[in-house]
Amino acid sequence: MLPTDGRPSLMDSLATTSSSNFPPLPGKTQPTLHPQLPTSPPRNRYADIIRGHGANYKEKVDVAVDPILMKKPHLIDGLPTIHWTGAPKINEIRELIPKQCGIIGGCQIGYLRNRHILMRFDCIEDYIRILSKNSYYIIAKNGYAYQMRPFIYDSNFKVSEETSQATTWICFPDLLPTFFVKEVLFSLASVVGKPLQLDLATINKTRPSCARVKVQLNLLTEKPEFVQMQKIMTIKRIQLLK
Repeated sequence: MLPTDGRPSLMDSLATTSSSNFPPLPGKTQPTLHPQLPTSPPRNRYADIIRGHGANYKEKVDVAVDPILMKKPHLIDGLPTIHWTGAPKINEIRELIPKQCGIIGGCQIGYLRNRHILMRFDCIEDYIRILSKNSYYIIAKNGYAYQMRPFIYDSNFKVSEETSQATTWICFPDLLPTFFVKEVLFSLASVVGKPLQLDLATINKTRPSCARVKVQLNLLTEKPEFVQMQKIMTIKRIQLLK
């Protein structure tokens, strides 16, 4: 580019210069160039590690896998539904559940309907133990883990709805330790639901300030906050806490 007067511009002059246009000054030696410092090794990326081509991976791994075929959905009442096969057989279920869930008494297991089994226990302890957890993972003989969720089965049980039956602990903080007896506590807890068991501290009377009872109840019904207990011409009001 030339200015209006015809002389070269400053930018053109700088662009045509090089290091040979500037010889070293007298008494000054030409500076030596240092060799290039080694750079840090490349870092492995997660995607390369998954594919087997990390920076430090010497051999190329064949990561080709057989594609998983998609199952064709079936329409049930107009809704697409996929039925997977391969679940454990009923004889295997009868063998695995008592061992992996810690059932100590007799247990009858049978198919109720699709994806539902019905379990009947001889011991109330096994019934309470099964309901104490929200879900279990049963390891089958093929190595796969199948989730099992326990529900309380009654005449109102519906497959398409979440059950309203549950178990919980309730406590009586104002009850005298004299009444820490199973018959008394079960009678008081029956106003809330079906009493199942006492906790260990209540049985051993090591926590005299409070008694706790596990009950089976319906979450949709109203729960009382107080219970009245009558004893020898007196009536005492006992607070009930959940």
